[in-house]
Amino acid sequence: MEFTRRHLGKITIAAGALMVTASVVAAVGYEMDWYRMGNPSPLPTPPVTDGRVDLVNLPGPLDITESMLDPLVESPEFSALFTFTTTAPGLLTLMSITNPDVSGEYMWIGLNDGRPSMRVVHGGQFVTVYEPQVVLNDGQPHTVTFCAGRTMQQIFADTSSVAAGPERVGIAQLDKATRVTLLQHYSVDQREGAFTFVGQVSRAVVARTYLTSSAQRATSGVVVLPEMLQIQALASAPTPTVWLFSGDSITHGSFHTRGWRSFVQHFEERQRNERGRLRDWVINTGVQGTHCLDILGDWEWRVQRHQAALISLLIGMNDHLDAGAEARLPTFLQEVAQFISRARATGAKLFVQIPNPKYLSRPGEGLLELYNQGLREVCFANQVPVIDHSARWFHDSFGVVPQDLMSDELHPNNRGHYKLASLLLEDLGLNGPGNVEDGYGLK
Repeated sequence: MEFTRRHLGKITIAAGALMVTASVVAAVGYEMDWYRMGNPSPLPTPPVTDGRVDLVNLPGPLDITESMLDPLVESPEFSALFTFTTTAPGLLTLMSITNPDVSGEYMWIGLNDGRPSMRVVHGGQFVTVYEPQVVLNDGQPHTVTFCAGRTMQQIFADTSSVAAGPERVGIAQLDKATRVTLLQHYSVDQREGAFTFVGQVSRAVVARTYLTSSAQRATSGVVVLPEMLQIQALASAPTPTVWLFSGDSITHGSFHTRGWRSFVQHFEERQRNERGRLRDWVINTGVQGTHCLDILGDWEWRVQRHQAALISLLIGMNDHLDAGAEARLPTFLQEVAQFISRARATGAKLFVQIPNPKYLSRPGEGLLELYNQGLREVCFANQVPVIDHSARWFHDSFGVVPQDLMSDELHPNNRGHYKLASLLLEDLGLNGPGNVEDGYGLK
């Protein structure tokens, strides 16, 4: 079944359900009306977002032809978001970018035995494989988002970051990519399509932008970790709330800010003053030099006694510097899991902040990146939302952390703390007009 319209080229929807509603907004920003298969009369047109191919209830594989591929290839960034339910094993395609006439050149994103997977093959070689140890074929609805651009690639599950690393080969570098297919993969060897998605896909968005966690949550039909929704509700509840920030010197915020506010103090200013929640308490128990095990050993003093409703943990910078830290990574992750269990036993809601990257480090390099990836995975396994400072810093700085955000190799300066606070407030849905810090010239 084919629909055509001025400026759009041709879109082909393969065989599927007899009755289905789909909206398509081309990658060049033009709009296509909704149609119901078997009924040519248009339905009300949905809101149009520029630069998105936006679909509801996919009936089956969908082809985006070359005229629509060009703007996607030329864009410096793109995202693909899917909400689905499946129990199927094996390779399941969500999106495939290929040239079916050229061997060994494609970008494939989908599920591998339930794990979200992003693979780039260039010159017949795997140059990028991101496949976090996160399982999504449990029969429950999930949203997975794949983002690429600005030297970064990132995967989100239920709007929480689960993988991040460098973009080694972008779409534009693939040899004559001519075909974008949703839910099926085509290649020289698979002319009829392969690795077809088995399950139900209720939402699909392909966009020429890097969809952040907050942008994903602003999209209808997206699954969000329940704990994030509960945190956001508590942050605006009619009764006052106690927030507790636990961690190391970055949370502590001493010395390296040179008298300016730390990210916790920026957060307090926003929550208590600007949002008018004067009786919310914001408690900072961060201590410089802290390891995760130190917090567990001092639990009563640092966490338990404060009876917080919301707890933040930012940890890993000191742990990854210890002798034998690579071999100790599994132990560190067990300690983080223990922190999560103890925090929840207090009745609190919890989120974990992924530390900022080190000065002049690059995405995917170094032991801190291994620790950060472990944090992402253990948090999702425990359904704890993460605030991924590492991925955001790398994305915004085109892959190399600039000196003007850092006091030394490890510690953010006042500008770095402002950036930490900005993402924290954005991800928690607490940002808005009138921020006092907007006038500080720290952006």
